[in-house]
Amino acid sequence: MINAKWFLKTSHTARQWFVTLGMAFGFLLISWCVLGTEKDGQVDESKAYKFWISLLASVIIGVTCALGESNVVALLKGFPSKTVGFFGSGTGFAGISGTSMLLIMNAIGMKDWQIYLTATPTMIPYIYCCLWLIAKAKQYVFVPENLSKLSEGEVQKAEMESDMTKGAV
Repeated sequence: MINAKWFLKTSHTARQWFVTLGMAFGFLLISWCVLGTEKDGQVDESKAYKFWISLLASVIIGVTCALGESNVVALLKGFPSKTVGFFGSGTGFAGISGTSMLLIMNAIGMKDWQIYLTATPTMIPYIYCCLWLIAKAKQYVFVPENLSKLSEGEVQKAEMESDMTKGAV
């Protein structure tokens, strides 16, 4: 809904920068919320307001992740259809590897705030990969794989959508 309502005429590049900055902000905010909430091994009740701020940070991260994923899937429409499968495999593996990294970092004694702070610089390769994908998307034009089976009107519609996509990237 956010993508369709507010970002309809926004370029993929601007969307990805918004996503990247939103996720980095969310990670930093959660890191700050976790920092200093324990006092002598017990939860410091005077810092309970940080719980509500951490919920806000979680919502920010969730919204930006969903927006980023829908943006990347929209970019993939110009690529061969098998790339969607590659993307799906990558997102599936991300859940496994992310959880594993969290468990490993906890096992080696890192505090939660350090883990979230460590996650923040991962936004650099993320935006780099997204910008690379956007650059590649400009090279490919969306053409349905079975053009011979389409009617004249469907071919013209696909060509118009391709022209609109080129302008939006």
